[in-house]
This record gives sequence, C-alpha cells and structure tokens, in this order.
Amino acid sequence: MTRARMSGAAPTPPRAPRVSGPATLAARAAVTRSLADLPAGARLLVACSGGPDSLALAVTVAHASAAAGWVPRALVVDHGLREGSAAEARDVVARLDAIGLPAAAVRVRPDGGGGPENRAREARWAALRAEADGDLVLTGHTMDDQAETVLLGLARGSGARSLAGMREHDDGVRRPFLGLRRAQTLAVCAELDLEPVLDPTNAADGPWRASDGSALRRAAVRDRALPALADALGVDPVPALARTAALHRRDDDELSAQAERLLADAAAAGRPAAGRGPADPSGTQGGAPGADPGVGRGHGRTDGDSPEAGHDVGREPGRTDGDAPGAGADVGGGGRHETDGGGADVILDAATLAAAPAAIRTRALRSAGALAGWRPGDVKAAHVEGLDALVAAYSGQGPLALPGIEAWRSCGRLILGPRDD
Repeated sequence: MTRARMSGAAPTPPRAPRVSGPATLAARAAVTRSLADLPAGARLLVACSGGPDSLALAVTVAHASAAAGWVPRALVVDHGLREGSAAEARDVVARLDAIGLPAAAVRVRPDGGGGPENRAREARWAALRAEADGDLVLTGHTMDDQAETVLLGLARGSGARSLAGMREHDDGVRRPFLGLRRAQTLAVCAELDLEPVLDPTNAADGPWRASDGSALRRAAVRDRALPALADALGVDPVPALARTAALHRRDDDELSAQAERLLADAAAAGRPAAGRGPADPSGTQGGAPGADPGVGRGHGRTDGDSPEAGHDVGREPGRTDGDAPGAGADVGGGGRHETDGGGADVILDAATLAAAPAAIRTRALRSAGALAGWRPGDVKAAHVEGLDALVAAYSGQGPLALPGIEAWRSCGRLILGPRDD
C-alpha cells in the first residue's frame, strides 16, 4: 500500500446547525450516548468518505465535541480507483474544514488478496490505524450496513461470529450510528444543507465488478437482495437482521472467551520441556506416545528449525472484518516460534485442542490461523474444517495449505506457520 497525505486549511470553529430537525437530533443523541464514557480532551478520528453516513457523523461529532471538550479530526481515504478521486478527496477535506473539523486526505493503493471490496477495506483500515496512532476511530456504519453484513454472512453459511455483525464498541473503534438508518443520515445532510458525495462504486451497477464480472456482493445485497426481501416478506427486513446480529453477539462473546482460554491452554501445553526441543522425536511431548512422531511439512522442515521467540501476540487494533476474537490470548514463547523467513510458527498441543468441544475448538483454530498470519478475507469453511481434521481426525495427513500459511502435525503438536513457497 502506498500512502500520500494531503492536509486541508486551518479549520474554522464548529458552527451550530441552522436546523435542528428530527434526524439531526437523533444523530446527536446517538453520538452523545456512544461516546458518553469519554473524558474531555479525548482525541477522535472520524473516517469520512464524504458520503451521507460519514458526512453526517463528521458534522455531528464536530458539534458534540464543542460541548463535550473532545478533540476531533477527520481522515479522508482516497483509494485512487476512480478518475478524479484525488480532487474529490480534497473537496471533502475543504467541506470538513468549513464545518470546523480539522481534516486531511490520504491516498492508498489497494493491493493484496481478496476481491476489490476486501482490498479497498484493508487499505482503508491500514491508513486509519496509521493515522489514529492510538486515537479513537469513529465510523458512520448504520443499521442498514449491519443488515447487509448479516445477510452476507448467512449467504456464506457463516457461524455466530459473522452473524454477530459489527460491534458498536470495538478495539479502538466506535460506530455510533449502528442504531440509525441510512435514510436518517441522508436526512441529516438535508437538514444541515450538506451535499454528500454519492460514490458510483457503491451501486450494484457501478464500475467496480467482482472477479467473475458480476456486481460486488455488498452492493448487490444493498440494491437488490434487501429490496427483494422487503417485497417478498411485506416488511422491512433491516431491523430484524440487526436484532439477529445483537442476539448472536451475546453467544459469540461467551464462545470467544472460552476459545481464548483454550488457545492459551493449548499454547502452554505445547511449550517444549526443559532440555528438549519442540520436535522431540519420542512423540510423547504434548500428545499420545507415537501419535505423530516427527511429521514435518513434507519438505524437510519441522517445528524445531529455529529458536523460541518469546513474543506475546495481541489483536491488531481497529480491524472490523476478519478479526478473530481470542487473538489477544497470550500464547507467549511456547505458542510462537520465529522462522527462518522472518515469520512466526504458532505451536499448540493437539491433545488439549482435541479434548475441547468442536464449537470452541474451531474458534480457537481460527484465532491460531490469525496469529500465524493467514489472510482472513480468503479463509473459507473448508479451510477451517481441514485444520480441525488435523486435530480431531488426524491420520497422518498434511501439511495443509491455507491462505498465506500452512499447518501440519509434529510430535503431538499442531503447528501453523508461513508457507515456504
């Protein structure tokens, strides 16, 4: 990802809205409630594309901050994928400066794996994390965005983690508008005489296409699937889908906490005993005697090729898609080992994992994959099932190729690490 920063002029103080219509009041109440725990002086970074959701959030935060004593600013991310996008980003910065919100624009180059939506999202969040530098990031996601997320998860056959959708309070991120509808953010802009940017790439018939030439999935859900559901059911499905997300979040919180404990236990049990390396040829370290003695990657390397690293690995802040709850588990030096290529192997006791219920074990394995560096946007159910089979149905198979990493068994342990190809 390349990054170029453009700052706006010195902002004017926030001006009071000329109109206090119902949408503006609802937006102000949502921001005040979501940020009620913040002290005066709290530093905020508003992610603003200039669209109706983020523009409504930006102006609302600017006005609320003047009363609460918060210190807000905004970042406009230009993905550079449309002609004229740089000029558009500069225009948004000028608009934000005019309402009293200090703003800057940054240009990124989306690259990496996944489709165009995933690449743009990854580049955008990388820019926001770099700019925030510990400040709280605010995004303008609405209830409609939440419903789209849940419906996409259902279509993929996802579990509770995906169906839980986005959280209003996440690691370093707040989404104050998750209880508001997209129509309300449009109304905020209308009430305050603000003209939002309407990005054609957000439309199902827009210029961005999926790899097979079809409409981008989220855009198609927004423009086609949700209206079709409303027509078929005779009722707006968005509130019900948002309730589904809220119910799944409760389950997900408990299951994720149990998975985090399992991951930590498996890492502790996988630590090499004093005087023995992690590839103890006896096959008794961390598993049944002789269960999988010395099974390496299949190309001459085992998990004992390099010294213990001793890193505590935490969750990457600010991620909204693909995060693995439980990735904050302290796997310590027994869980991660530096490799010759500069990556890190995650080493876990297979017997500890196998003894856990499948619902907890597969969550722990997803977290282990995230720690090892797999590409979350490319991980499918079949990858997790294959990884689970290395634990619960092991019969000598492996190594298993996964997006960005591979996994294998050795001496009673499950090892996940960077691929050598």
